[in-house]
Amino acid sequence: WKEKELIAHANRAEDPAAMDIYEVQLERGKSPTRKQQELHLLQAQNHPDHPVVNPPGRRGAATWLTTGLTIVESQISLSRDVKRLRMHPTDMQLLKVARCRDKLHTQITRFLEMAPTYL
Repeated sequence: WKEKELIAHANRAEDPAAMDIYEVQLERGKSPTRKQQELHLLQAQNHPDHPVVNPPGRRGAATWLTTGLTIVESQISLSRDVKRLRMHPTDMQLLKVARCRDKLHTQITRFLEMAPTYL
């Protein structure tokens, strides 16, 4: 690795592609899915040797982070849905969007309230 790094730095002025060694090299199908990674984090968090023991009723950092990712996914989904609305959306469509926004607002508020616990 060190040798490749030295060559890349020596050649970067003439050949910017030499820096491609720093690109993430993932083999297709080899990286874990989000669900697999979440499961791994939860299992590690609940392992008896984990350095932080959560009191009963309190979720761990892995669950909190996953909640944040779910919120972001919901925001993206809502944004797509709003963009698909026509120039004159129906009252039903507007109501659905308003309910989704309200639900997201509640989730974000809860998420932020818990942030000091994990940061």
